Formats: sequence, structure tokens, C-alpha cells
Amino acid sequence: MNDKIVAVIHAKVEKGWHSLMEPLRGLGYASSLEFLIGRLRASKIIKDIILAIPNELPSSPLIKIGRKAEIKVYAGEDDLFPRFIKVAEKFHADHIVRIPGENIMISPKLIDIFVRHHLDCKSDFTRGDGYPVGLVAEIFKVDTLIRIAPHCREDDYRHWPGRIFQDCRSIFRIKDISAPANMRHAYLRIDAKNIKGIENFLLSCPQRDWNNDIKVIEYLLKNEIRTAPYSRQECLHRVETYHKVNQSDGLGRGYYCCGSCGVVFASPIYSDDGIKKRYTGAYFKEILKSGGHFIKEGKPNHLLYQLTHKHYFELVNFKINRREGKFLELGCAIGSIVAYFSELGWESWGVDVSSWAIRYGKKYFGLKRLYADSVEKLKLPDNYFDIVALIHILEHLRDPYKTLETAYRTLKPGGKIFIEVPDFERSREDLYNKDHFWFFTEGSLKNWLKKIGFGRFIFKREGIDCHISNLPFLFLSAEK
Repeated sequence: MNDKIVAVIHAKVEKGWHSLMEPLRGLGYASSLEFLIGRLRASKIIKDIILAIPNELPSSPLIKIGRKAEIKVYAGEDDLFPRFIKVAEKFHADHIVRIPGENIMISPKLIDIFVRHHLDCKSDFTRGDGYPVGLVAEIFKVDTLIRIAPHCREDDYRHWPGRIFQDCRSIFRIKDISAPANMRHAYLRIDAKNIKGIENFLLSCPQRDWNNDIKVIEYLLKNEIRTAPYSRQECLHRVETYHKVNQSDGLGRGYYCCGSCGVVFASPIYSDDGIKKRYTGAYFKEILKSGGHFIKEGKPNHLLYQLTHKHYFELVNFKINRREGKFLELGCAIGSIVAYFSELGWESWGVDVSSWAIRYGKKYFGLKRLYADSVEKLKLPDNYFDIVALIHILEHLRDPYKTLETAYRTLKPGGKIFIEVPDFERSREDLYNKDHFWFFTEGSLKNWLKKIGFGRFIFKREGIDCHISNLPFLFLSAEK
């Protein structure tokens, strides 16, 4: 390996970063930052450790810590992107491992694994999927950063270089490394904000266990995370408050993450009656008015919905031919996808909680097998359907896990489920949609489906339904 791998710790002294200066006296460290530097030295791949800070006086306590630890210090630009470029040029780095200064429990073992994947795949950008915050790092190829720097003038890109790679995935080589099941706790924070809990853990175990990532996660899950006020969903074990949002309509919600499967959800959630009251004619008329659900001048735009729905399924390599089959959509709204399969000669069923939407679909599409009821109350046949689709419905439900169980029950052996949801890994904007209660990544959704019994997964990170929103979507198929 000839490429020079440099770990760049970015840090500053201001409100919110004071924990960097917190001493770990029981462990013999004058500050948590010194402890972090010591952990990075355990890496077998990192060639150099650089402390990169904004322009500060020479007397800055961070500079003193860097000099005491005998690592290189760079003081320069306020924004991360140009600071990284300057560090790479000054210290001749080929790849940068980004280390936030508060991530004191960063795993040197995982960093080495990530770097090897990054180099083997010739990636521009490598990151973890589903790991606890603060345990793993992002890796950037310096040549790519230099090449795109002139085009990254927006504040979001200058503050965090990783955003440009997330926003423009199709033009970069990106390596996502999924966390194994026993480490998948995507919204558990292992950083200096949990300084006391981390210090207690370190003091309670032999030093050889400090690098045992599983033990660190288990300790913090046991001692640091509160259980959410939600008792219905059986797969939710320990969770952490993720975010608090006060909606414009006065609705305040807490956001929680399951410590077992990684699914994030909002609380409180609409009651069953609340869901029925929400999805009335007024809700759908607003969507139809804007051209949603492929309606033009109050009538179905057949060409548009045929082309669009065909693309939905081709995304996951499923070619729809004109043949007999049995299709079911759960949460079908007015039934445009049901109508598409019906025109192809399939026996097509649709279920939605909105009686208004079902009446509309029957009228304009001439469909007979549309049912206005909850999935749980409707007696759907077992082992009957070749395809069950859930397109932008899971995030709206009170109990999406139970709905997925119903989908599994109704599918024939070898039948396929098709799902599309907003991709929470690529965008957090979905938190501000008051009608969405569940937020999925590829990893968390796969965890649910595997637990139910599905296999043979195909995921695509594409979204084409501009009538719903401009959010990035996650589309998948799985087999019973």
C-alpha cells in the first residue's frame, strides 16, 4: 500500500465543543482529545495524525494538546472542505480519514477495515451504514476533493464535504459499509457528549476491552438509552431520543430509534381513528389538484402512470409481461398502480383506509377489487398473490410491521413484495412531514423483512415519484 492515509481530527474551542477539554482523570488523560489521539495511534494503516483547527491564537488549548501529544497541527480555514484541501496539500495526503474531535471512542480496528475497502474499491468516498455515531469514520480520496472543490461553494458543502457525495451519488464511486447486526445502532451516540458514561465504562473493564466495540455498545445501550413511550411494536427494544421537532401546527413529536433493528419512529402516532380522519377527500383532492397520482384535468393520465409504474418495477430488475397473475397493493390510494396491472391482464386488488379514495378509483379506473378498510380487518386470502406492493405507505401507518406480516401471509411461496419509502439515510427532511411516523434505511428495513421471513433482496436508491416530494427514495423487492 503506497497511498498515504492521514487521519484529520477537526475540532474547535467554542460552545458545544467544551467536552474535548474534559479530563479523564481516572484514566490518566488530561483531556478526552488526548485519549482520542492515543486510540488513533493503534491503527495499523494511518500514516499521520493531523489536528486541523480554525485560525486561532498560538495559545489555543487545542494547539497545546496537539504539541503535547507530538502530532502535527494545522490552523487555517473555518470551513472543513477548504481546510481538508490545505491539510492534504501541506502533508501530502492521498486519502483523508475524517475524525470529529468529539468522537473519542473511534474504533481503530474498524478504521483499518474501512480504509482497506476504500482502497480495494477505488472509492471517492467511504462511510458506514448503521453503525453508532462516533464509532466509525468517513474516508475521502484527496484527488476527488481537489477536483470538485471549485464547484462546492454552497455552505452545506463547505461545512461538511460528505454532503456533496451524498447529493450526487451517481457521479462518484461511493462505498457504503453496512454494520453487522450486533453493531447496528445507527442513532446511538458514542462521543464526548457521553463522556461520563464512557469514562465509567473504561474504568469498569480491563484496558484490553477498550477496543472491544461490542462491549462499548452494550454498555451504553444498557446505561445511556431511555425507552420510548410506545408499547405496541414488538421489535422495539431500547431506544434513544434522536430529535425533537415542534411542528408548525403545534404538534410536538419525539423521535426514537430501536436499539435492535435501527428503525426510527415518531411518537405520538395517530390513532386508528385519527388516520381515517386524516385521509379524507380533502387530503386526496389537494394531491389531485397538484397533478399527483397521475391525474390530468380530473381524469387519469394513463400514459404517464403506465410509464412511471413500469419503471418502478424495472428498478429492481422485475420485467412485467402481459400474463395472468394476482396483484395486491396495500395503501393503494385511488388505485393507479392497481389499474396498471389490471390493464396488463392481472387479477388486481387494492386496499386503502380512505373510503373517498376507493370510491374515486372505482369511478375513474373502473376497478372492482378496491376495498376501503384497514389491512388488519380485511380478510385477505393466504398464499394467494404473486406480488404485493406497498408504495409510500409504510411511513404513514400506525403499525407497519404488522402490515408487512400480512403481506407475507398473503403472498404465494416465491411471491415478491415491492416497497418504496423515503430514504432516511440520505435525507432527514422527512422528519418534518407530519403524516410520516416511520423512517427507514436500507439496513433497518432489511432487518424487519428478514425477521418476518423474506429473502433475496434487491435495493435501489432511486426515486422517481416527483408528485409526492423531491426526497430521495429507497425502492426494493424481496421474495417469500
